[in-house]
Amino acid sequence: MLLLAFGVGAGAPLLRGGEEVPNNVLIPTVLPSEEDEELQPEDALAVVPPVIEKEAVASQAAAVVSEDTTPEEIIYAYQIDTVASNLYDFHAMVMDNQNNIYYINNGIVSCTGMDSTLNMTEDLGFDGMMSVYLAHDQKRDIVYLAGNTDKQESVIYNITNLNAPEIVLNQENCPALIESSCGNFTVSMTSYLPQVTVLENGALLLPFSGKNTSNGIFMVNIDGKTITPINYLTAAIYYKIIGEEVLAFTSDSDSMDRFKMGTRSREYVQLEKEAPSHLASLYSKYDMVYGYWDDAGVCGYKIDGSISTIIPKESIGVKDYQSIDTSQVQICV
Repeated sequence: MLLLAFGVGAGAPLLRGGEEVPNNVLIPTVLPSEEDEELQPEDALAVVPPVIEKEAVASQAAAVVSEDTTPEEIIYAYQIDTVASNLYDFHAMVMDNQNNIYYINNGIVSCTGMDSTLNMTEDLGFDGMMSVYLAHDQKRDIVYLAGNTDKQESVIYNITNLNAPEIVLNQENCPALIESSCGNFTVSMTSYLPQVTVLENGALLLPFSGKNTSNGIFMVNIDGKTITPINYLTAAIYYKIIGEEVLAFTSDSDSMDRFKMGTRSREYVQLEKEAPSHLASLYSKYDMVYGYWDDAGVCGYKIDGSISTIIPKESIGVKDYQSIDTSQVQICV
């Protein structure tokens, strides 16, 4: 599995090779040095530099190749750098406004901008890894970690600073966790969890399951300490939200359902490009739903079903020579 993280929009710069690279510009092409040519393990976390200028991308994105160019001499408009390797049990990934990547691997929470880590069982008392979710509030630039404790109690931490994780919601400060009969966070049967949606008001849409409720999505308002069932959302992995629009995808389908938050009336929308089979790889942010397609590269759906190529496949060079020809590429923006 290869994991691609790229900055889009007005976020902070991405650090690449010790050099600060501002958003909204093309990244200068840099050939790998001898030190960079060492092969990396197959499972690795990688970063794609920021992309936004579509006209510039269209004119300069293709790899620079001539008749006399050898494979080693090809200069790509965008290069991927590995920032983490030996990922034995990768679980989730988000990126903050400074383009630091928070990810969970083998029960450990790490951040590319910090040396510190968090052990989910030893440091936080979580019950295993399969019911732990990462979320990022873009407006307030807060990274959350939600999970079930070994006492089967749901808890949400603010882990923006891994050195000082702070409980922001549990049964003690939020009785609604019990009163709402939402149960506990749903235990995922897949290794990689879908993106957790954070609404404009800072509320999180999280999957719950329990004896008194069927599996469903609840809106968790951390500030107001309320838990509200979202009855029209039943499977977290299928839904992506752009503003007030909910987009419902089906694997390998050429259509999606679209409807407004809080309504049940759905509109059939034809997709310009078929949805990927691995729906958990889709990532919604800003005004698009992003994904990686083997035959195209990094692309983004708009709410009308049209798709734009953000980074063409032929313009992506892998600095450490790992292959990205796989449908298991994960996107984080």
